[in-house]
Amino acid sequence: QRQHPRPHRRRRRNPREIPPHQAVRGIPAVVSVDFDVPLRPEGPVRFPAPDHRVRRARVTVHPVLKIPRDRNEVDLQPPRRSRRPRLAGGDTMNYWIQSYRDELLVTLHDWDFLLINDSEARLLSGERNLKRAAEKIRAMGPKLLVIKRGEYGAVLFGDFGYSSVPGVLLDTLKDPTGAGDCFAGGFIGYLASQNADARSEEALRRAVVYGCVMGSFCCEEFGVDRFRTLTRDEVEARYNEFRAITAF
Repeated sequence: QRQHPRPHRRRRRNPREIPPHQAVRGIPAVVSVDFDVPLRPEGPVRFPAPDHRVRRARVTVHPVLKIPRDRNEVDLQPPRRSRRPRLAGGDTMNYWIQSYRDELLVTLHDWDFLLINDSEARLLSGERNLKRAAEKIRAMGPKLLVIKRGEYGAVLFGDFGYSSVPGVLLDTLKDPTGAGDCFAGGFIGYLASQNADARSEEALRRAVVYGCVMGSFCCEEFGVDRFRTLTRDEVEARYNEFRAITAF
């Protein structure tokens, strides 16, 4: 029986594959990589692609900073190479506290303020009591410390003692993800607007309130959706609400 050859069929590319050298979201190049590994600022790397069609890719990223002995230390470089800012600070998380404690302590030594949540404060200090935890953390470098307590507000510690701000009760609560970052934006944004007055106790207390205000708005919607329509009048109205519930 005569067998006819099968007609030539062009191989269809798997929609999850990317042709070599095709740009992916503005990033040129591509090698096979596993999914779910974070993007790093050096050489061929693995990264999480949000689009299911971009699951395997080779990406070349040109480093911005000189790669240290341990590449994770690149995120912990103290700000010594630039001109000393008027106020320096930031936040941290359990990953850095547990995995890179020594490098973190070097960085904290150069900071004026630290924003941290209550569980991270206990982890960093080794103290369950937040007041004792604050004393230990402030001895590490940052003289201004804000411990965020989620729905219960935040506590500011400084040479003047401490100041506690409660949480505000929301009519709508959808997702608290990102509230800590929004707190940082409100806190730092207010201090930046005060310029030379940023170290005063009054300005710091107000900055914590603005941090709580911005964090509370974040919880009302998913992601940044609430900030797409947020107005300055709404921000000030909630700030005044905080003042009203803390006045006696």
